This record gives sequence, structure tokens and C-alpha cells, in this order.
Amino acid sequence: MYVDSFHGKVSISTVETEIDLGVQQFRNSPRPQATELFISHLARQAYEYTVQGKRKTLQRRDIDACLSSHDELTFLEGALDPPHTG
Repeated sequence: MYVDSFHGKVSISTVETEIDLGVQQFRNSPRPQATELFISHLARQAYEYTVQGKRKTLQRRDIDACLSSHDELTFLEGALDPPHTG
């Protein structure tokens, strides 16, 4: 990123260009696709519990049931719990 050494300022167009390049690099990396696949997998697995409960709306308890019953998702147990203030 170009920084004007006399004034210590960065032009807005330079920042926008850098952000655009960063976004393009992220979009082209495997991370977003993997994240989308993971969230899709979690949602599908949790929705099975919604259907079993004869409901139409996915609820927190469906996600919790899914996390505790699928070995590949057990690392997320407790991740949705609110932080303890103390």
C-alpha cells in the first residue's frame, strides 16, 4: 500500500484497491467454499432434528442435538454457549 511519506496519509483509492485485491484473493481461495460446505452440512444435519420434531423452523435445540450425536461435529459442542461473565 502506498503511503505518502510527507503527510503520512493514504489515498482512499489506494485503500479501495487494496481491499478489492484482498476480497478477490479470498473469494478465489478454497476457504469460502469450504466454509459454505461446512455450514450447509451442519444445517442439513440439524434440520433432520427439526423434521423429527415435526417443526418447520430450525431451532437451537436442533443444532445442539446434531452436535452431540454426530462425531464429526462434536468439536463444536459448547461453542454456541454464551460466555460466562464473572
